Amino acid sequence: MIDMSDIQVGIDIGSSKTVVVISQNDEFEDQLLVLGLGKAENTGVRKGKIINIEHTIHSIKKAAEQAVLMAGLDFNQVNVNIQGEISSINSQGIVGIARKDREVSSKDVQRVIDLATHNDIGHDKRIVHVFPQHFKLDEQDFIKDPIGMTGFRLEGKVHLITSPKINITNIKRCVERSGFVPKIALANAYASSNAVLTEDDRLSGVLLLDIGAGTTDMIVYQDGSPSLSFSFLVGGNNLTKDLSMGIKVAEGTAEKIKKRFGCVYSDLVDPYEEIEVPIYGKNHVQRITKIQINSYLEPRAEEILLMVKNKLNEKNINLEELTNGCIITGGVANLSGITELAEKVLGLHTRIGLPQKVSGVVDEEIKDPAYSTAIGLCLGEKNYLDESTGKNSGLLSQSSSGFKTKVKDFFKEILG
Repeated sequence: MIDMSDIQVGIDIGSSKTVVVISQNDEFEDQLLVLGLGKAENTGVRKGKIINIEHTIHSIKKAAEQAVLMAGLDFNQVNVNIQGEISSINSQGIVGIARKDREVSSKDVQRVIDLATHNDIGHDKRIVHVFPQHFKLDEQDFIKDPIGMTGFRLEGKVHLITSPKINITNIKRCVERSGFVPKIALANAYASSNAVLTEDDRLSGVLLLDIGAGTTDMIVYQDGSPSLSFSFLVGGNNLTKDLSMGIKVAEGTAEKIKKRFGCVYSDLVDPYEEIEVPIYGKNHVQRITKIQINSYLEPRAEEILLMVKNKLNEKNINLEELTNGCIITGGVANLSGITELAEKVLGLHTRIGLPQKVSGVVDEEIKDPAYSTAIGLCLGEKNYLDESTGKNSGLLSQSSSGFKTKVKDFFKEILG
């Protein structure tokens, strides 16, 4: 009999589809074993925002039914993603060490974190993640874990990821009305980072881009911690619409053409190769060149990457400190030429981010970058809520009255 406490379920509610993954930790192989995968079209989300509750519920239920059928087991508690208008703030807290021996305790560290989260983010937003970056004890700076050290004045810098309250409320409502209990919630890019980034990526410095159908989510890691998180309300659907209008075909047809023949880097395209496409509303076809397809896709893809570059400049991110470059995941990562275009626009060496240390009944399919968020939602629980493992470094490994306990309570709070 399967121990349900060892089962993790991730529900990625996206702008084009909902993905449900039922997984189990394989401790012997140190990997995630996917038992069931379900996916269903979702017309209830646009640009990362839920615009139709009933359509979204239907999509969740349909994807869940497929996953349950494949896995052969039912479930109740789930981990969900938060997307749409994600932003971040780097904050700090300062406390005095009152103990006579001046030794820093976990309670002192928690006081610093609590003070740092008391930041004016606006009445319409909620903090969904709190990541300690580093601490300063008296004159000693860039300390990762000050517990047990001695000093008088403890400062801490933290990264806060925020989301509009309405997004969280609508996600919670959809999940609950689908018959499930939301356990934890992870911002889209952070969830994907769990699946595709290595510890070396986080420590060396990296930019992760999760480019989905409706949003482009970015997260920057420096010295092991996030330093910038942001979402742009533009994604693969925008490329599809541009192509649809340009070659005069229905959006569904344009999506198929984009996936099969699309390329966003003209140097890789044969300018003379032609394909046949149906003419909208008529019974015959037209011949177009692949370079024509590229001419509608590349400008929009370049615009998205320029938005990312401008945000990096706005937040004073030194690209030279991102030693491991840029990693692109999400559905658009499957588009030919995306890494070459990113290197041209961003000036960072770029690779595609695939889910790591994962296998299962759909071994090859689940390693698609389009499933990074769903896989990361399953891994997110393993990484940050299993207080018995302590596999993360520094404060995230504290097993009692430390930061991990705070995270667990925190997600209960944001999900009501």
